[in-house]
Amino acid sequence: MEAIKERTAKEQLIDKLAETASELPTEKVYELLDFAGYLDSHYSQRRPPRGSPEAILEALERVGPLIFEPGELERILKEIQDARELDLEEEDVELPS
Repeated sequence: MEAIKERTAKEQLIDKLAETASELPTEKVYELLDFAGYLDSHYSQRRPPRGSPEAILEALERVGPLIFEPGELERILKEIQDARELDLEEEDVELPS
């Protein structure tokens, strides 16, 4: 006689979610997927540290590519560099050449 595997509550909920999603219009399924991604990003134990390259890449996956006006990215990068130099001057540290 075959052993019958008991399904966990989580497996049952996942099946119910899939059944419910299959009855929704495509736009609502996208919203459901987006909400699931939100929950995963806020409650997952595997979140990368804030500001890390991994966190930035995950954020870009959620919001899509960044789009800049002509010259805007260069201006932002210059402002960041200027702020770094100002911080280093206040700490009396020389920038590498």
